[in-house]
Amino acid sequence: MKMKLTLFSQWDCKTCIALKEVLNSENINYKTIEVIKNIELWESIRESQSKISKEIMYTPTLLVEKDKKQVYIAAGRDFNTPEKALEILKQYL
Repeated sequence: MKMKLTLFSQWDCKTCIALKEVLNSENINYKTIEVIKNIELWESIRESQSKISKEIMYTPTLLVEKDKKQVYIAAGRDFNTPEKALEILKQYL
């Protein structure tokens, strides 16, 4: 099954912008959700993740969906640079 990728982002987030550039340069398709416009969704994701894993604190956060599984890869929790996010993401490609 093909991977589906969603990027939770903020317009003024420098790491978000850099991660988009990295994803684009690697020709990785993704959907962007601006958390400010979707604050209820963002807060529900953060709340649900805090119950099963270490809490998501920051954007950018990636949602990887593959083989009926969902994995969140979050800045400050799972990576600190766009390059590290890409390295983690490549495990799911």
